[in-house]
Amino acid sequence: MSNGLFIVFEGIDGSGKSENCERAAAYLSEKTRKSVFLTREPSDGTAGKKIRRMLKTDHDPAANAEKYLQLYAKDRKDHLKREIVPALKRGETVVCDRYKLSTMAFQQVQGIAPEKIEKMHRGMPAPDLTIVLDLPAEKALERTERRGKKSEKFEKLEFMKAVRQNYLRLARKFAKENVVVVDAAGSRRAVFGRVGKQLDKLLASRKTA
Repeated sequence: MSNGLFIVFEGIDGSGKSENCERAAAYLSEKTRKSVFLTREPSDGTAGKKIRRMLKTDHDPAANAEKYLQLYAKDRKDHLKREIVPALKRGETVVCDRYKLSTMAFQQVQGIAPEKIEKMHRGMPAPDLTIVLDLPAEKALERTERRGKKSEKFEKLEFMKAVRQNYLRLARKFAKENVVVVDAAGSRRAVFGRVGKQLDKLLASRKTA
């Protein structure tokens, strides 16, 4: 499909995805001397914007599960078509904050059957590397509170504990798609040191392929 690299960061809110996406983009740009496209999901497309509005107003984690699933799938297909696949075809490295494992992890806790979610994602490209930043839900929520971030729909402790366990299970299930779990506890420098090792491993595998 492409000459570019597709790298995704996953994890519960507060695990450090956004910061590590930015640091990874800068690191890869310097290492490879290639253009890096930094993006996120929900995207800035029509469905993505609708999801963001809903997340700010919904308060029950179990509400609107089916509607969210449909919107996330629609947004992901649009995001791939509009931005991700074209960037990869240009040979760029794509670093994305959230992708399909987010929908699988969150919407399963909302009560959607995993088979249904996986079926909706058939045919979508698998990333070259997915890094799941793992952090206990309590610590993740402490981080979001320290940032003064207003809680969104999914930032409820018991819900987030279940989402975290889903991520760990999905990492095992999709290990053949190069899904790796990275400990997100500790200093920012220590966490990105672990992330950097995974990025280096991916780059080295491309050189020897």
